[in-house]
Amino acid sequence: MALPSFDADVRPLTVDDTETALFEAVVFREATKSIHRLNASAAAVWVCCDGETTVADMIAELAEVFATDTEETERVVLEALEQLNELDLLVRADLNPFVTVTQVNDTASDGSRIIGCPPDT
Repeated sequence: MALPSFDADVRPLTVDDTETALFEAVVFREATKSIHRLNASAAAVWVCCDGETTVADMIAELAEVFATDTEETERVVLEALEQLNELDLLVRADLNPFVTVTQVNDTASDGSRIIGCPPDT
């Protein structure tokens, strides 16, 4: 049954018996002002790069989701990780990753002053 309307206060929710497939993703990196277009396989790997999911878990999960052979999935996952790494889009969560600090103007576009939080003590 279709919803009667989509007023501003309506909160749409997908139905339970559906699955989502990523067709592609576009990743923008502020530090380098670069845009990277990922195909479905690379996009699925990208989504798994959450700092919690191991490479082995990625392979198993994606092989199940895409109903593919584990060896083929492993090849695709490792290739995507290598390419993402070559583009400097990944860090290892188990190695203290560096933090990139970007200087921000201290005035907003309307001319008002932006006040930063004091550093932690």
